[in-house]
Amino acid sequence: MSIRDLSIKWKVAVPIMLLTFVGIIIIIFTATSNMKRMVIDDVSRTTLPGYRDTILNALTTMMITGNIKEAKGLFLQQMKNIADVRIMRSDTLDKDYGKGGTDEYADDDIEKEVIKKGAERIVIDGEYIRGVYPYIAKSNFMGKNCLSCHRVKEGDVLGAVSIKIPITESLSEIRFSRNLYVFNVLVIAILSFVSIYLYVKKTFIRPLLQLRSASQNVESGNFDSLVEVQSRDEIGAFTQTFNRMVASLKQNFDNLDKFNQELLALSKASNALISIESREGVYNDICKNVLKLFDLKMAWIGLIQEGSYYVKPVAHAGMAEEYLLGINITWDDSPTGIDPMGTAIRTLKPCFMNKDDALFPRWRPKAEEYGCSSVLAVPLLGRKHCMGALELYSSTADFFDDRK
Repeated sequence: MSIRDLSIKWKVAVPIMLLTFVGIIIIIFTATSNMKRMVIDDVSRTTLPGYRDTILNALTTMMITGNIKEAKGLFLQQMKNIADVRIMRSDTLDKDYGKGGTDEYADDDIEKEVIKKGAERIVIDGEYIRGVYPYIAKSNFMGKNCLSCHRVKEGDVLGAVSIKIPITESLSEIRFSRNLYVFNVLVIAILSFVSIYLYVKKTFIRPLLQLRSASQNVESGNFDSLVEVQSRDEIGAFTQTFNRMVASLKQNFDNLDKFNQELLALSKASNALISIESREGVYNDICKNVLKLFDLKMAWIGLIQEGSYYVKPVAHAGMAEEYLLGINITWDDSPTGIDPMGTAIRTLKPCFMNKDDALFPRWRPKAEEYGCSSVLAVPLLGRKHCMGALELYSSTADFFDDRK
């Protein structure tokens, strides 16, 4: 399985947690390194210089009092309880005091470099910090004149002192703190991962799974599968769009199904009309079929009377018989000719009106009495002229749309 095939919850949660974990680990190790450096800097600036001054001052005092050979060994033995101290001499002293023991000279490169250059060196030796400091002849060294005892020039290196201090305990505490931080971060990372996983699953995955399930239902023909909108974010907006799409599809399929049923009914009605011999029978059957087909209140057919503008009802269905009693319909521009029937004949085009339209006031009371809200008149066109019109009445406003 490739990364592209993973669930979104893993694609979101895993990178976030990995980046967070790696970032925190880097911070921890950086902080640990800084803590180690701070410990080393503190020892280099305070502890080692303090030991250096103590040792050099003690050696100077011993040399002035003349008992350095007897006291130096005891002093170094006592210092070993505090630090690993080693005192060495330079070749400059040999001309006055003779050659010393092999252990009294520089032993390694660091010590040799300090005696040669007269500059201190501080290095890390495993879990020890080591400082090597030169003992330089001065006319005023801690209040004492080195030149009074040694036949050297001021600034000559008389020797050096090496001080090694263990920092094992400090480093152990730093490592313990680092490991504790890593453990805590690991625990927090696991808890965060679970929290992010659950959050992503609830906020993103669950709505997407619901949309997928609803899409599968729609694919199988179930257009009642709407998804509850649970947020106002992009997923919520997508869910609203999905619901509108499903509702639109359902409406379109319902309309298509209804349209197919109407076409089938029209086909059956047309076949039935063929078998009718009389014109009056055809007109009556048209009214009955269209009433049944569109579930209308009533329908009637009016024909033009030659030599006049009068429209004579010749067939009807539903409540049209009672409705037409006492109604005078014409197809001229007079007040009796501006209803849908007269307008359709006069303009040779279908005419639709709602009972609340401005041109329908004359017939509004009677339409309301019979529960009619919308009217459609369709002209009956012959080869050379208009013979009349078919008028349909529905209880629903705006029932006669363009499709019908």
